Amino acid sequence: MDLALGWFSYADPYLHPGLRLGRTTSIDCFGWGVPWRAGKSPSTWANYVSEFSLGTWTCVIFVNIMFVATLYCFESDRSREALGICIMYAYAMLMEQESKIKNQAFHLRIFLTNWLWYCLIITTAYRASLGSFMTVPAHAKDFNSMTDILKSDLKIVGGPDVVKILEQTSKTSEISRKFLARFQTLPPQDFESVMNQTVLVRDIAVFGVKRFLYYHSRPQAKKIKVKIPFRLIPGCLLRAHTTQLLVQKNSHLYNIINNVLYRLFETGIIDHHILHLGSNRLLPAEKIKGRPLKMKVIWCTFFMLMFGYIVSLIVFLFERKFPPSKNRKHKVTLVKPVDLTKLQSKRQERNFGQRHFYKGQYLW
Repeated sequence: MDLALGWFSYADPYLHPGLRLGRTTSIDCFGWGVPWRAGKSPSTWANYVSEFSLGTWTCVIFVNIMFVATLYCFESDRSREALGICIMYAYAMLMEQESKIKNQAFHLRIFLTNWLWYCLIITTAYRASLGSFMTVPAHAKDFNSMTDILKSDLKIVGGPDVVKILEQTSKTSEISRKFLARFQTLPPQDFESVMNQTVLVRDIAVFGVKRFLYYHSRPQAKKIKVKIPFRLIPGCLLRAHTTQLLVQKNSHLYNIINNVLYRLFETGIIDHHILHLGSNRLLPAEKIKGRPLKMKVIWCTFFMLMFGYIVSLIVFLFERKFPPSKNRKHKVTLVKPVDLTKLQSKRQERNFGQRHFYKGQYLW
């Protein structure tokens, strides 16, 4: 054999010493392929608290506490019952329940008006987001590191060509030694069936070249109409140079082949075919997750609420300094009584002498 075409790696432990690889054309990334959303499923409560981000929930709780504290400060009765009434009053307004309490103070009216406006926006946003989360429930978490694989019950498998790589990395890495202890070497078989088990059965984690895993998963990707039917753990455990040509060690074709590869590499033809087969650039770490409402979207609501609180405080201080007079005299307009007998006689005089026509004849 003088020349061989294929995909050969410099990290291949079974490469015969009498063979020689051509010029490097690409770099392979050895990593892990796991099923999509193979992590722990979220709890039921996640559908009710994932609507807002942590910062938004913090502001909502703080504003509610401040509202209850403000109402309690205006209460003349400082008992526990009064505090409970203030809490239930704030909760009833959030639940859009009618309140029959009438507030005569002008500063309290401003204070409660801003609070009602805030409750309208917050409850509307929460209900809209809750409907979307209940329609499309939260999925299980994706694996993002090798530690997540070790904590799971997935079977750790791989081809016989990657065992040597794990053995070499286990000399310097503790996590590689743990993987090697659970590693199961696959027998020689069609690797497409292994990827089918990863996508459909969802009980194994495969170690290998990411490009190689992606290439053999394309039939399943076409069936379920997605680009990548499994999850690739971000990062590479090992990067190895690869080439497409293999010759004998003392072959006279070595320099000629390298010159051809140089020309193909400079023209971009090799990059085009590598991208077509599925390079690492086609393997983004995509996630399916909800979009909680963040503070950068709803900050204006809290700003307007705080502005209303400041206005009500200014009005409160103004009313304390200039209290309204309790003995204020109102101008009363007297209405002259009307004599109904004279009014009736005037109406009779106005209608006297008029003849009314009804059904073709005069009544008088």
